[in-house]
Amino acid sequence: SNMMAYLASYLGEDKFDKVMQTYYKQWQFKHPYPEDFSAIAEQISGKDLSWFFQDALKSTHKMDYRLKTVERIKANNTLEATVKSRTRFHGPIPVSLCIGDSALQTQWIEYPYNTSAVFPVGTPANRVAIDPEQNLPEINVANNAKKLSGLIRRRCIKLNAIGLGLGTNHEIGLLPAIGYNGQDGFELGAVIHNLRIPNRRFQFAFAPQFGFQSRSLIGTGIVGYSLYPNSIFRKVTFAVQGNSYHHNDATLIDGSTKIYARHIAVSPSLRFDFRNRNLRNPVSNILEFRPTAIIFQPLEYTKVGDSLFQPKLSDYRRYSLGEVLFVHRNRRTFHPYAYQILAEGNSEFAKIGFTGSFRIDYYGEGKKPRRNSFYFRAYAGKFFDFDNRGDLQSSRPQNIAATYTDLNDYMYRDVFVNRNTQTGILSQQIAMREGGFKIRTNQYTAPIGMTNNWLAAVNMRMDVPVKLPFRLQGFADFGTFAGAKKQNPSGSALLFDAGIEAHFFGDVLTIYCPLAMSRDFKDYTKSIYTKNRFLQTMSFSLNLSRLPILHAQEKILETIKI
Repeated sequence: SNMMAYLASYLGEDKFDKVMQTYYKQWQFKHPYPEDFSAIAEQISGKDLSWFFQDALKSTHKMDYRLKTVERIKANNTLEATVKSRTRFHGPIPVSLCIGDSALQTQWIEYPYNTSAVFPVGTPANRVAIDPEQNLPEINVANNAKKLSGLIRRRCIKLNAIGLGLGTNHEIGLLPAIGYNGQDGFELGAVIHNLRIPNRRFQFAFAPQFGFQSRSLIGTGIVGYSLYPNSIFRKVTFAVQGNSYHHNDATLIDGSTKIYARHIAVSPSLRFDFRNRNLRNPVSNILEFRPTAIIFQPLEYTKVGDSLFQPKLSDYRRYSLGEVLFVHRNRRTFHPYAYQILAEGNSEFAKIGFTGSFRIDYYGEGKKPRRNSFYFRAYAGKFFDFDNRGDLQSSRPQNIAATYTDLNDYMYRDVFVNRNTQTGILSQQIAMREGGFKIRTNQYTAPIGMTNNWLAAVNMRMDVPVKLPFRLQGFADFGTFAGAKKQNPSGSALLFDAGIEAHFFGDVLTIYCPLAMSRDFKDYTKSIYTKNRFLQTMSFSLNLSRLPILHAQEKILETIKI
C-alpha cells in the first residue's frame, strides 16, 4: 500500500485516479495480469514506469537516499536541495519543504539525480526532507532531512527504550540486561544497540554487565557492517563478536575466599547470504567463515598437605581455530528441511560434521484438526587428530560427542548456565549439537559416545496430540561411533535413548525425560545416581543466543524452525 501511495504521489492524484478507473472499466470481470496494469499506467501518464513495476516491485534492490545539500541561493532567493542515491534503485525521489513532518511543497528529482529541487524562500518551513511520509521502504531514513536553521542541521542521536523500527533520528536502543550463571551469579547491565527493521548496514550491540558473585565486569558484544552487492550474494556481512565471563570457580582452603577463572572469546566472521531470484522463495543459502581466538584461565591445584590441595589461577592460555559453515534452508510451509556442513580446526586437529533436519506435517481428525509434526535429524561427523594424541582424554574438549555438554563448548559460544560442575540441576544442561543424545555421562573419564574418530546419529521426535499449555513430544535417538564395541562396557555397537520432552516459551526451554535407554547408559545412571535416579537422568537445553542482532530481521521473520 505504501508503494502504491508512492506511485500515486508521483503521478498526481487526478492522473492516478484516471489510471485506476480506466483499469477497472477495461478489465472488470476479466483476468488481468500485472503487465496489463502497468501498460495502462504508462499510457495515461505518458511516462516510463519500469523503475516502479520492475525495480520497486520485483527486484531485490535496497533503497537508500541521502539529502546531500540544502543551500540558500541569495541571487534568486531560493533554496536548492540535492540528493544522492546510495543503492541501485533508479526511481524518482520526492523532496519536500516541511513544517515538522507536514509537507508544504514537494518536487521530484529524476534519475540520475543531477538536478536540484528548488523552493522559494519566505514560507514558514523549518526543514527539507526526502519522502516525509515514508512511503519508500528505505533501509536508513536518518539521513533524509536537514533543518533550515540551528547549529545541528541533521537530527541527532536519540535514546529509545526499545529502538525497533524506522526513525529520522540516529536512535540508540537501551534495554536492561539481566542474567545468571553459576560463576558470576546474578548479572545486571544494559544492552546498547542500534537494531532496526529493516537492517541497517552498520549494526552493533554491547551488553556490559556486573556479576554480583564474582564482583567483576563481564559481558558480550557484536559489531558488524553489511554490504548489498548486485551479484550472486544478497548480502555480505563483516562482523566481530566477543564475550568474557567466568567459567570455573574454587574455594581456597580458608573456606571463605573464592577465585574465579575467566575466559575471553573473540570471533570475527565473514558471512555471504546468497541471492534468490524471487523474494518469495523460501530457500536460503549461507556461507560463513569464522576464525576464533580464545584466552582462558585454567584452575590448578597445589598440594599443601597430606590431603589438602590449594586451588590457584594459572596463567592465561591461548588457542585459536577457524570454521567454515554452509547452511541450506527451505522454509516452505509444509515439510520444511535444512542441512549444514561445518568444518573447524587448527594445526592440532580438524573435524567436519554434516547435520540434516526434516519436518513432516500431518493433521488429526475432527472439525478443527490440529497440525502435528514429525521431526527427523541426522548427524555424521569425522575427527582428524594431526598431533596423533591417540587417547580421548588429551583431546577431550574437541572430540565429537554423542551428548553435547558444557565440556564440549570449547569456544564458549553456547549459553551454559553453570559450567564445570557435576552436581545440581544446572549441571544437567545439554545442547542439541553433534550426536543430539539426552543422557550425560561426564563423570566417566571417557564419556559414553565420545570419539576422536567418527560418529553417526539420528534423532527423531513427534508431537503428542494433546492440548497443553506447552508442547509435548516423544523422542528417540540412535547412534554409533568408531570403536563402539571396545569402548562401551557392554560391548554393544549401538547407543539409544527414548522418552518425552516438553517445550516451553516456544523452543527457548526444553526438558528431556528419558524413559528407555541402551544398557551402557542404564549402567551409568545406576552406578552414579544412587538417589533420585529418574530426576538426575533428566536434562534440559536452552535455545538462547547472546546477541543475534546482525540478522535480526531474518530471525524475526523466520516463522518455521526445524
